[in-house]
Parts: sequence; structure tokens; C-alpha cells
Amino acid sequence: MKKISIGKVAVAALVASLAFLFVETILEGGVLLIFGVSEAKMMHEASIPHPSGTIYFVLAIVYLYLVCALIMWIYAAIRPRFKTHMGAALAASFVFWLFAFLFVVNYSNVGLYPLKFALLGMGFNLVEIPFAVMAGALVYRE
Repeated sequence: MKKISIGKVAVAALVASLAFLFVETILEGGVLLIFGVSEAKMMHEASIPHPSGTIYFVLAIVYLYLVCALIMWIYAAIRPRFKTHMGAALAASFVFWLFAFLFVVNYSNVGLYPLKFALLGMGFNLVEIPFAVMAGALVYRE
């Protein structure tokens, strides 16, 4: 088994982050245009303060990159066990999505935010995460 290349993981994470942001913009913008539903509106209705400002956006982008780096590291670790790159990418994204889903549902269970908000965000992530990991997998090659 080959050693994981941290440099390749970093580049793949950058590509995955950009792909995630692209799909998020298209998907969430489309849902807002068609159905008039957005996470920001739901946060406002639930009286949850919507963060803003330069520091928030910089930290959100750094956080997204670190999350994508973790997912791409998981992909690189499990890649040799799969026949195709896309199969490994889908498996890594599903595992990551499942962990995130369990945490988000637990936060809803303890009342930190409404369940419908959690389900909307995780529904978006069910599309965004696999697309991002597949884009990163195209860059990460052994």
C-alpha cells in the first residue's frame, strides 16, 4: 500500500472546496428561486442569529477547506480498497455525510435548532459532498 501524499490531498481539498462552493451556490440558489426556501430565512424564522462579517466568511472558507481536506484524506486512505476512483469517492462522501447527519440530528434533538433546518442543510449536503469529493478525486491520483 502506498503512502498518502499530503500535497496531493491539499490540492484535491482545494478543488473539492471550490466544487462544493459552486454546487452549493447553484443548488441553494435554485431552491430559493423555485421554492422560496433558504437556510437564512429559516434561521431568521427560528430567531437564530445569522452570522455575517469578514471574519465569519474567512473562517467559514477555512473551515470548508479543512473539512474537504479531511474528506480527501479519508478518500486517499480507502482508495486502494476500491476498484474505481468514483466508488471510493462516493464511499468516503457517504461516510462523512452520515457522521455529519448523526451530529446534526442530535443537535436538533437537544433543541439547538429546528429539525426542518437540519434536514434542509443535510439534504443539500447529500448532493454537495459527493460532487465535491468526486471533483477532488479527479485531481488526487496515486
